[in-house]
Amino acid sequence: MKSFSMYGLSSCPWCQKAKQYFDERAVPYSYVDYDLASAEEQKRISEEMSSFRMKGFPVVKYGEEAVVGYSQEKYSELFKSASYESSAACASSACASSESYESSAACASSAAYESSAACASSKSSK
Repeated sequence: MKSFSMYGLSSCPWCQKAKQYFDERAVPYSYVDYDLASAEEQKRISEEMSSFRMKGFPVVKYGEEAVVGYSQEKYSELFKSASYESSAACASSACASSESYESSAACASSAAYESSAACASSKSSK
């Protein structure tokens, strides 16, 4: 059975925001802070991210689909493919915003995915 999984960094504000977005909608997910994980777990995550050609955090996966960076719009698309009704699950005004953060290179751009200060360095609104 497919489930949501999320990888982030303990010091990344966009990772915390992604977790909050899922929590507010009561969407279950597993979460791992890459920088706090064991070396074995970091290797597994790095290999998984490489297979998807992903660099950056947060990473949200659902089956073979993945979103890199904070994007409410893209998360909503994943919810739809998972049969979650994100629009019905949240009536707050924050849900209606189109706030988005694309972290293709900003959040953890090194090969070891160990950046933390870069997480908050860029933000784009759509």
